[in-house]
Amino acid sequence: MYNQESLILLEEKLGYEKWVLLKAISILEFNYGKISDSRYEFTDESITKIIEVSDQIGTGLVSELVQDMSPLLFSASYKILDMIIEWIICETDGTCPWSFSKKIARLNNMQTPLNYPPIFSTEPDILNILVGLYIKWVEYRNAITHGKWGTNINGNLIFDFTKNGIPYNDEIKFVHIMAFAECITLISDVLLGTNVLSREVVLMIKYYLDILEIFHQKQMFNVKFPAYFDVLYKSSVHGNKAVTVDLKKIRSCLEGDCRNRPYSFSLKISAIGETCDTIWKIPSINLPDKDTLELDDKWDQYRI
Repeated sequence: MYNQESLILLEEKLGYEKWVLLKAISILEFNYGKISDSRYEFTDESITKIIEVSDQIGTGLVSELVQDMSPLLFSASYKILDMIIEWIICETDGTCPWSFSKKIARLNNMQTPLNYPPIFSTEPDILNILVGLYIKWVEYRNAITHGKWGTNINGNLIFDFTKNGIPYNDEIKFVHIMAFAECITLISDVLLGTNVLSREVVLMIKYYLDILEIFHQKQMFNVKFPAYFDVLYKSSVHGNKAVTVDLKKIRSCLEGDCRNRPYSFSLKISAIGETCDTIWKIPSINLPDKDTLELDDKWDQYRI
């Protein structure tokens, strides 16, 4: 149960929707008002804290495009949660029903409990909130997917539709959609093994779920606002050798400065060589959970 073959199956299920969320989150980290606690400059040999800042990047046309995609982001986030639930039911029962109503009934069947992966078995409050959101938002997701549902105003989804004689009138603000997307992305990364179930990751998930309290109405975790850092890493390139970034050094430094808060960071890498200069920009949510990062051609999409 939950072996390598199972993880490959989950990764295949999540493919496109996870790509959409990562792209949107990446855009917003660099274009939509991330506030940096500090700027750091790293080299292969040194660490320099540049300046305390509290500036906000303008939204710009790219961020407006992400707001226009708000219905897609909501649907993709919900789809990932649905695929995770299907995966868990299959791992326990061998098969999973097709309809949402039957999947919800299976989730609520306490007589034959499901076998959950560690992130949910060790953090049952996270699981309970996600199941609550899954149930609450199923008709909103279906309306966006299959018919007339309402309007998108600056990324805020204003729902106004009727199903089986029942009116659905609610608003899911853009900030809630992005919190849902960030939370689901972190959870899927943990399940797939691209991120570990660390204290920092759990706190970040709980922080995003606190933002969604208006919908799940469960007891809040009261997690502090996450710290956010701008990081510049300068590296000298010799010959054709790939650039290697010391992620362990970066994370150790930021953990010491985040004042016991969860944190994230944007990583700008400047590689200076004999024949060319290259720059990458990578949000921390896209970085591997490893001590080092080797910038081979798999990272070309982040070159600027």
